[in-house]
Amino acid sequence: MARTHVILTDHILDMKNKINDISYDVGDISLLSTSGDDSDIVQAINSLDSDIGTAESVAGSLEDLLTTANGSLVEAINEVRLLGVDSDSISDLFSATNTGTGFGTLSFDGNGVYNFSKVTNDNIRSAISAGEGIDITSGSISGEDATATNKGIAKFNTGNFSVASGDVTIKAGGVDSDHLASNAVTSIKINGSAVTTAKINNSAVTTDKINNTAVTTAKVADDAITYAKLQNLVTANRVLGSTSTGLIGEVQVASAMIAGDAIDGSKIADDAINSEHYVDGSIDPAHLASNAVTEVKIASNAVTSDKIASNAVTSAKIASNAVTQAKMADDAVGSAELKSVVSLVIYNSAGTAVKTLYGAGS
Repeated sequence: MARTHVILTDHILDMKNKINDISYDVGDISLLSTSGDDSDIVQAINSLDSDIGTAESVAGSLEDLLTTANGSLVEAINEVRLLGVDSDSISDLFSATNTGTGFGTLSFDGNGVYNFSKVTNDNIRSAISAGEGIDITSGSISGEDATATNKGIAKFNTGNFSVASGDVTIKAGGVDSDHLASNAVTSIKINGSAVTTAKINNSAVTTDKINNTAVTTAKVADDAITYAKLQNLVTANRVLGSTSTGLIGEVQVASAMIAGDAIDGSKIADDAINSEHYVDGSIDPAHLASNAVTEVKIASNAVTSDKIASNAVTSAKIASNAVTQAKMADDAVGSAELKSVVSLVIYNSAGTAVKTLYGAGS
């Protein structure tokens, strides 16, 4: 029984020592400054956990710390403190680096002072170069006058252009013939009825330019159609005309086409009317002029005995060798007694021979 008491006593002493150690390590609970109930460790820890959660949302995550020891704020602060962070150490954290191309440099002297070399006028001028149409002299930029081969600044001729508020317009009549390129005026550029007679060159309107059926009667001047302009007739001895209303065709001139009394003496060619055009008995003494019936107008054998007055034929009226064999007596005058034969040709108005008459000459 005594042995058991000793063992129990040892355990109690050991536990007491551990409690004392815990109390030493933990500290006095009454000294806790938690916001909750700190009558025991569990409640204090729970209160502290709530406070830590709030503090962490405000302070941020420990993993975001840039220190090596970032397991807790205490460790991180101790690491920074052990490094001996002071103004010199902080200065060592800064530097100056020049990147890219250009003028001016940035430097850091290690003591917290930054220096920047300013960009000079010469730097700027050297970076800008002149181009086509632009000149640069000692930093002054000017424009070149434009030419046919060089871009530049141009001004507008006030005789041809109007310029207002940067808007350039061509004046009325500003484009003359010198400014038009060859073949520049196309059909769509010519206003309706703009091409007047004065604008058409002589002999410029050729056959290809005249539309079919465009030349009407009103467009043909009087006496303008000559024989040379008439179409060649397919059939001989035809004229253009018609015996009734309608289209003109190739027809012969029929009696119905000639107006009454239309053919007067001036329309008949000399020697054009031969005997077949006279109605038998139509030429009476009233229509024969005095001395109109000459020897050549009297047909052979036309003057019968009844037409010759008694004793009218005297020796003086009989030409030498004029009395043929038949006139003297049967078989008295032969062919050898005739004078040389002559012919009489009768032509129509077109100049075509329509009748040839033969008779004895004188």
